[in-house]
Amino acid sequence: MREYSNVFVLKRHRPVRDDVSHFPASFLFQYEETAVSPTQKVDSSDVQQFYDLLTSCTEVVRVWAQNIPGFSEFCLEDRELLLESAFVELFILRLAYRSDPDLQKLVFCSGAVLHRAQCVRGFGDWIDSILEFSQSLHRMKLDVSSFSCLTALVIIAGKSCF
Repeated sequence: MREYSNVFVLKRHRPVRDDVSHFPASFLFQYEETAVSPTQKVDSSDVQQFYDLLTSCTEVVRVWAQNIPGFSEFCLEDRELLLESAFVELFILRLAYRSDPDLQKLVFCSGAVLHRAQCVRGFGDWIDSILEFSQSLHRMKLDVSSFSCLTALVIIAGKSCF
């Protein structure tokens, strides 16, 4: 197996941690600060929002993974299996890294920035766990290079990382 420096993985890693104040207003969705419970009835727009956020991330992760040195050497079926097996972990890891848990802002692959209150019905019980994980991840103060390597490791190791 070839050895690759983390520089290659880093170069292929899309910048993911941006201060939410630098996003254009079109990416910031307005929300009302009302108490929203995860047990409230979920309507179709909540499900659609959740689905849209996941699917936009799918393509970003797929393109990023194809650029990891050596990844394209796996057969297509193995690449698909690795991505499918690790997708939820990758989605949460990347979301947690980009997000600002102190402000309860979640920054998605598409660049959309949503407040926790906007996600609670679509994400259910996951939302608080994601924000707690984000807080822990931020305390580690990972640089982009380390985070890129961690993300590549999650693709290869999948659920055994967690």
